[in-house]
Amino acid sequence: MAEALDLNGIPIVDARAHLNLSVEHWQISRLEAKTLLEGQLAGNLDWNSKKQSGEAQLTLREVNMQGLDSRLPSKLMNGKIALDGAGKSQHAVLELTDGESKLSGDLTRQGRQVVLHSLRLVRGETSIEGHGQLALDKSQKFNFSSQVHKLNLAEFSNSPATDLNAELKIKGELLPEVTAEMQFALANSHFAQYEIGGAGWAAIINGKHGKGEMAFHLGDNRLSVKGSYGLGADELRFDLAASDLSQVDVNLGGELNGRASLTGSIAEPQFDFSFSGKELKLPAGQTIASVDAAGDVSAQSMTLNLVLQNFKQGNALRVPDASFELQGAPADHNIKMRAKVEHGSQVREELQLQAHGGLSGLDEGWRAMRWQGSLDEFFGLGTVSLRLLSTTALTLAAENVELGAADIALGGGRTHLETTRWTPAYWQSNGSFSGLGIRAVNVDDIPPALDNLGTLRFGGAWDVKKDAHWDAKLQVQRESGDWVVDPKTGALFGLSDVRMSAQVVSDQLQAELAASGEKLGEMKMTANMPLTIAGERWTVAADAPLTGHLYLDSNDLSWLGPVLDSNFQSGGKLKLDADLVGDMHTPRLRGMVQGEGLSFGMLDQGVRLEQGQLKARFEQDLVHLDLFDFDSPYLAQPKDKLLGDFKLSRPAGKLSASGMLDLKGDTGGVNIIAQQFPLLQRADRWVIASGKGHARFSGKTLILDGDIRADAGLIDQPVSNRPQLDEDVQIVGQEEDESVKQQNKVSATLDLGDKFFIRASGLEARLKGNLDVRGEPGEPLSVTGIIEAQDAVFDAYGQRLQVERGMVNFQGRMDDPGLNILAYRKGLDVEAGVEVSGTARKPIIRLVSNPNVPDAEKLSWIILGRVPDSSGIDSSLLLSAATNIMGGQSASKIGRAVGVDELSLNQKAGGVDPLLSQVVTVGKRLNPRAYLSYEQGLSSGTGITKFTYTLTPRITLVTRTGVEDALDIFYSFRYR
Repeated sequence: MAEALDLNGIPIVDARAHLNLSVEHWQISRLEAKTLLEGQLAGNLDWNSKKQSGEAQLTLREVNMQGLDSRLPSKLMNGKIALDGAGKSQHAVLELTDGESKLSGDLTRQGRQVVLHSLRLVRGETSIEGHGQLALDKSQKFNFSSQVHKLNLAEFSNSPATDLNAELKIKGELLPEVTAEMQFALANSHFAQYEIGGAGWAAIINGKHGKGEMAFHLGDNRLSVKGSYGLGADELRFDLAASDLSQVDVNLGGELNGRASLTGSIAEPQFDFSFSGKELKLPAGQTIASVDAAGDVSAQSMTLNLVLQNFKQGNALRVPDASFELQGAPADHNIKMRAKVEHGSQVREELQLQAHGGLSGLDEGWRAMRWQGSLDEFFGLGTVSLRLLSTTALTLAAENVELGAADIALGGGRTHLETTRWTPAYWQSNGSFSGLGIRAVNVDDIPPALDNLGTLRFGGAWDVKKDAHWDAKLQVQRESGDWVVDPKTGALFGLSDVRMSAQVVSDQLQAELAASGEKLGEMKMTANMPLTIAGERWTVAADAPLTGHLYLDSNDLSWLGPVLDSNFQSGGKLKLDADLVGDMHTPRLRGMVQGEGLSFGMLDQGVRLEQGQLKARFEQDLVHLDLFDFDSPYLAQPKDKLLGDFKLSRPAGKLSASGMLDLKGDTGGVNIIAQQFPLLQRADRWVIASGKGHARFSGKTLILDGDIRADAGLIDQPVSNRPQLDEDVQIVGQEEDESVKQQNKVSATLDLGDKFFIRASGLEARLKGNLDVRGEPGEPLSVTGIIEAQDAVFDAYGQRLQVERGMVNFQGRMDDPGLNILAYRKGLDVEAGVEVSGTARKPIIRLVSNPNVPDAEKLSWIILGRVPDSSGIDSSLLLSAATNIMGGQSASKIGRAVGVDELSLNQKAGGVDPLLSQVVTVGKRLNPRAYLSYEQGLSSGTGITKFTYTLTPRITLVTRTGVEDALDIFYSFRYR
């Protein structure tokens, strides 16, 4: 069988050639061979044994280099190789290309001398050239020189674009010990948009002693290496001054400075270092405000210290401070670690660890290195407190982690770890626990009254083994305590027994849960599903078959509401008995559910469902809703004059439904009927409605049809919606919700009826109209129709405007209807008002009057009920009113109507009495530099005339005459 050369094979699948053989002459012509991975070789070979000479020419076509040697990258090579020689002289020339790069070389061996005449690699604008010699004598002297021109690393790897130009020279001897000297220079080069350079030399003497001096810079970052190493008195020093790590990699950031020193001999090295960093950014997006580290390591002693401040990983994890200390010798040292950890904004943990031990296998490589010792102290304070109760053995290695028997105080109980062992191919853990406390409420929200409530405590055991398969067992049972259902009232489940078990046998997960209690009743659940490997992780696949059983018999469902939502109330009896079928992605039930005396309520909306009856049957993909019937009692009707003498004709609202749902197909459907059903029952929002609806599934889409009519409604000053971002705004760093959302298709008609009223922001009206609501899967709802305000008035600035036309036109988006509103102040010589058009998002507002008068007079008739005073004081007041009413849209129109550029009423600076210190200002701009104004106090008999002239953008000249005469020069400047 054909194999690659590194696998001790010959990478030829098939070969054909013409042979001409004699004692002295071998000739192979028209060679055609197929290599591994579909490559082709062609050529000729000629060898004369008498003359000891020969030549060969080979042509490569689409030869995959990985087929020749499995360690090489997968590259398809094309080109030629020519070989010739006679006696002790051989010559080779090659020209190869993979379509992107070209490699050429010329090599000669003449007796005991090997000469590399040229070696050249070209890719794009990049070229690397070199030449050298090697003597095949007892010292094997060599030299090699190379040049790099316009090296772009982006052509060869995933890195920024570069332009590197360098020279390298090396010479020396290989025998009896390596002695060599190297010189290099990197100049006129760039890494991304930053300048990069460096130069230096290095030497190796007899393979045991080295020395050199090098310096590099990349943008504002510097690294230098200087000194010698190998003999006892030598010192090799490293200095780093990186003021901007983002210049090295866009995924990095911050400042890092440090130094390191390597002394001693090769047999007994000593290394010490110190570095500090500020505002660091790591490749995975983490940030560190500051870090300081120092250490001194030798064969006799070790000292390491690290202090970290404010480590962050997005908004999920924050470490305000952490530290690490190591003191002692490699074979015998002490370790201390401490950290404060915050998860989100509420969970705070404090961790501390102390250990003692030593390293072994240092001279056998890092894979053989092992740390063995004891874990002496470990505790964590926070939401869940834990503490190691006794010293335990600990072993850490590259391919082995093992913890001895240990006892841990956890969650108010005690956990015993018997065996904890990990290797890349196997891990095992077993132990037991008792008194482990769990509370079903947020500990940050517990009222003081709940602080002394008992905690639900569990005991149990586990035994888990994993190699190529799983073998696991877990048993948990209630020992004492109860579950807090409602933290506000302290209501409990009344649990008497809770048991859970899970095991994995032959990669099949089997789980069972059983619980009983005073309010819960009796609940049992079993589930079975297979485990599969996805990549390197064991998981339950979405299409994994699911089998099991679910049973619930509860005589008091008051526990269900608070468990789902603190604003939700529930009650009644419920019995569920069904098999679990389907898969993990689409689990299904097969069985029945029956409820009596059911009640559900949303407290904040004043909606309650009572005296409920429920009967349903599950047949995998079918749900038969045989009975769904609820009464909804009315709360006290709002005492509001708008509702007048409206009376409900029923003692309570009614909601019922029946039918069959096919969860996969188009058959069946559920019919829903509402009779004077209270959708909202609050003092400010009260809506009673009746209607019919139909729900069914089509594939994975839920189709909803319905017709709803409001029997009566009152919306009294509703709370405005919270501000929200536009749909096209994206928040950087925020993870998108990838969960599968229910696809709905909606087709409904909403009729507001004859008794739907609104009182909000000065508007008081009866609303009438119909809306058609449509929605396709994955699309926002579309609304079509017109809502009309009848018998409407609008209160503004103490005036009662009659709404003559109030229409809201929906033609698409629900939140941006068209507006057509007209309101007048009636009963005056001039009836003035406001007309609003455009859309809710971009309204267009203008003043109107009958008969038509200038805007200044329109506003005066609305606010004052008369023509504005000719003194100008009314105009200033009206200008302020117009700005408040219409967001400044008419301010310029009124100013022009008065005939001035400025007309204002302001309080004089330093005035004691707000009324007596009012000042009327009238101003007119003469040209871009000159401005003339007159100020008159309401309580003063005289005024001041001011002339302002701008000499330069910073120098202004102001003259005043009247009560006082003055000349002022102002110079303005700005701080940044």
